[in-house]
Amino acid sequence: MVLVIMAAPVQALPETSPVLDSAMASLNDPQVIKANERIAVEAAKLSAYGSDSKESTEQILLVAGLLEEQKKYYNAALLYSLAAASMEKLKYPAAEYLQQVVKSKELIQRVAEDGGPELRQGYIEYLRKIAYSLNEKGYYDLAIEFMNEALSKCDLYDPNEATKPILKSELAYSFLHKNNYDQAIKIYDELVIGKHTPVDTKLLAMTNLSYIYSMKGDIDKTVKASNLILDLKEGKQPSDDSEAYDNIGVVYMKNKKYKEAKEYFNKALENLDKSKSSLGIHLLHLAEAQYYTNDKEQACKTIQQIEPIASKYFNASDKILFQETKSRLELCSTPVSVLPNATTPATPTPQISPQQ
Repeated sequence: MVLVIMAAPVQALPETSPVLDSAMASLNDPQVIKANERIAVEAAKLSAYGSDSKESTEQILLVAGLLEEQKKYYNAALLYSLAAASMEKLKYPAAEYLQQVVKSKELIQRVAEDGGPELRQGYIEYLRKIAYSLNEKGYYDLAIEFMNEALSKCDLYDPNEATKPILKSELAYSFLHKNNYDQAIKIYDELVIGKHTPVDTKLLAMTNLSYIYSMKGDIDKTVKASNLILDLKEGKQPSDDSEAYDNIGVVYMKNKKYKEAKEYFNKALENLDKSKSSLGIHLLHLAEAQYYTNDKEQACKTIQQIEPIASKYFNASDKILFQETKSRLELCSTPVSVLPNATTPATPTPQISPQQ
């Protein structure tokens, strides 16, 4: 299965050469060049590198500092973000990477405070995208800090009533990954009943509630949360039902009700768009259930279906689970009851939210 984040997957920390080109274009603005000829010289050097290296990263930071001195805060923030992306790629210490993220955020904040309504609203969106990126990279504490700041300024900076639920959804995702389930449940419950919660954000909250309760092994609450998804008529995709059925299957697996789990995993596959990358995880869950119901031959066939999907789509943790499952299934002559150190079956991963 897959979990939910609540922010658009727009990369706040650009890494590609088109972004570098865009940064260079802003640096070559006539007003910037006129302000300080040194900036133009350093920008030309930066442009010559065009690839991630320690030299180019230091050059980016130098130009960012010069721009900051000239109070060109927006362009400086852009380059601090660019430097952060390069530092992460080059495996700088996390503290150095995060320092540039915070620096960029502080400069954007200054621009917003000195600007008009559009810039202030843009700052809220910027914080949301940065928090999304931080969540993806596992820096949950800083993501929580940024989201709390966005929420504290939301009423003043962004009058759109749909904005706050999206921010709360991102915040809940951070708590979920810190295993602070109680705080995540509290926020998701608010989103489910919220008057201004967009349908896709509400659906995401329902899915993550189902996920959390399945991880806690609570059958009744998992089924209840999943049924909210199944009963929803508006704004839902067939794959949403697949996630609901899969979560029910997972909680049955955790409670060693393998026959019931297999039934729901099959339902999940019936509703799944076969082009979805999550197909492999759903199949892996089914293989687990087949294995624990002693249907080993069918489990091996299911595993064979996963092989090409795993190589293309699985992340590191999914690949580990896949390899562990394959290892167990190769012990076809060994009864399930005496398998050595069998790992906990069918552990889903939290789902990335759709683009907003």
